[in-house]
Amino acid sequence: AFAAGGYLGRIDLGLPYLVTGCVSVAAAGAALLLGEPPSDRRASAWRGFRPQMAQALRVSFTVARLRWAILYSALIFVLLRVSLWLYQPYLKGAGFDLAAIGLIFAAVYLVAALASHSIDAIRRRCPGVSIYWALPLVLGVSYLLLGRFTASWGVLLLLAQKAVDGVYSPLTKDLIQRDVPDSGARATVLSVESMVRRLAFCAFAPVCGLLVDRLSLSAALYGCAAVAALGAGALLGVRRSFRLEASAQPLEHARDT
Repeated sequence: AFAAGGYLGRIDLGLPYLVTGCVSVAAAGAALLLGEPPSDRRASAWRGFRPQMAQALRVSFTVARLRWAILYSALIFVLLRVSLWLYQPYLKGAGFDLAAIGLIFAAVYLVAALASHSIDAIRRRCPGVSIYWALPLVLGVSYLLLGRFTASWGVLLLLAQKAVDGVYSPLTKDLIQRDVPDSGARATVLSVESMVRRLAFCAFAPVCGLLVDRLSLSAALYGCAAVAALGAGALLGVRRSFRLEASAQPLEHARDT
């Protein structure tokens, strides 16, 4: 989609929107073909959801290791999600046109897919908890370099960031699921985690936009590097109160649950 969208945008900037709209309509048609449970079952499910959500919120913020995992996930998510709005102006400043930017986006997400596929091998190469600290380190250093240099070789830094994107989800989901005391609450706790990281992004995104508008793109990239450093430092300080362990077979547990 990125590869095609870049070329369509170079022809006419409205074309990617038109194609995306057609795809969305097709998706809506597919959704309409899905069956719904009877209304009484939906109402019963909603009545059971509210106390389950309250329990998940209580567990998420009272279990120290789980609270740490959710905050860790929020930090990495914010640094990865904001890149979607920073890459294009950076690449434009480095001399790439719209079609080339589309191809670069396609390439970085291909790297993300390969990294996600290779998560078992990556965990073996980075035993223990080192891989958890590698993610904010790679993001922080890459944002620092992107802020300092605007050049075509910066694409290599984007590739490194999207490799982090590929391993982020399986790593954090496994970390969170292992620390949920009640297996029946796992799905709801994951909903809490999703809510927290998106609220964190809501708080940071306007700040990042203001840095770009009032100062420069480099200032926003430096700001991301600062968030990575401060966030990792805060998480490291909190971690001293308990031991963060990596399971020997992380993905097997995630698949079972």
